[in-house]
Amino acid sequence: MLTSSYATLLTPFYPSFLFVMAITKKLSIKKRVLYLLLSTPFIIINYLIIKYSSLGEKVVNPPDINLPLLKQMEGYSLKISHQLVTATLPFNLITFFARTFNSSEIKIFINAPFSSIPIYKATILITALKAFIMTVAIPIYLFYSSIIIFLHKKRSPQFHIVFALFLTLIGTLFLSAYTNRFDVYSSIFESRYFYLPGFYIGIIFACFIYNLIPKKPIFIISLLLIWAVYNFKLIDSKMKSTQYKYTAERIMLNHLKNISGKLPENSIVVVPSPLMPGGEIFLEKYYNNDSTTVSYYNFDGKWQKNIPDNFNREHLYVMTYSDEFKRGSLAQLDKIQVIDISTNYRKQLR
Repeated sequence: MLTSSYATLLTPFYPSFLFVMAITKKLSIKKRVLYLLLSTPFIIINYLIIKYSSLGEKVVNPPDINLPLLKQMEGYSLKISHQLVTATLPFNLITFFARTFNSSEIKIFINAPFSSIPIYKATILITALKAFIMTVAIPIYLFYSSIIIFLHKKRSPQFHIVFALFLTLIGTLFLSAYTNRFDVYSSIFESRYFYLPGFYIGIIFACFIYNLIPKKPIFIISLLLIWAVYNFKLIDSKMKSTQYKYTAERIMLNHLKNISGKLPENSIVVVPSPLMPGGEIFLEKYYNNDSTTVSYYNFDGKWQKNIPDNFNREHLYVMTYSDEFKRGSLAQLDKIQVIDISTNYRKQLR
């Protein structure tokens, strides 16, 4: 499903590039029309693949399809602008300025619903942050427009690719809003749906800086070093802040592997929630043997509803992590352990 989603988000580049070439190159009308026609197969083929695939309804789920056209256009323009600012400016910078220009305190909770594949979602409790983002949307548009104009006046060979990438960026942000795979107003901090927009923005900035600074090795090498060191520190910091989750999950999987062959028939195993996206299906497929049927559930408060009547409570196994896990990024990885708390929950069953 994620691959299908990325395939959809990559589509705007091809028609955008051909469109830019058609309107900026000195071509005959016939060739201009040909360039525009060449872009249509990419759109049609991608649409048909998504439309008639088994994942179609999961990948494409337009939210405003029943609204009047003008309302839809307004909604999509706001969502595109919101994403553009979010993808362009660093998250910490956005929150800093939002706090500076708004008297209300910005409270943002960052949570990772999946321990193995963290998706960081910022939940905005008040509207100050959203209002600030929409306030700077027009300056951001002007900033990108000035880059394109600058490269055009300079007759830079990167003009066409930058212009095309900007249109691609807008098209990708529109598709993100149209497919409705995530809430563009809350998924701000490091959402995977900003990977491609961030990639396009990086190339645009690189082309702009390349044409702006003197073409001397010292400048280029200095910028590369700054970029490399900064990104290395960000990646290292992120890895250290989340490594305890991956370590805990590996320990849990090893523990389940060791006990899976010893579990009695029709056992229920509850693991820390959430183990991973689709984790229950994975565990039931690969951690059951031919003679044992085991059901796995995430410890999310809903697992008790799945316990059948007349269930043998001795076949309930509830796992959790040791207190070291609660220390988060400060946890000592070698001290994280799996704790069996089955006895406490067996007593609660009727």
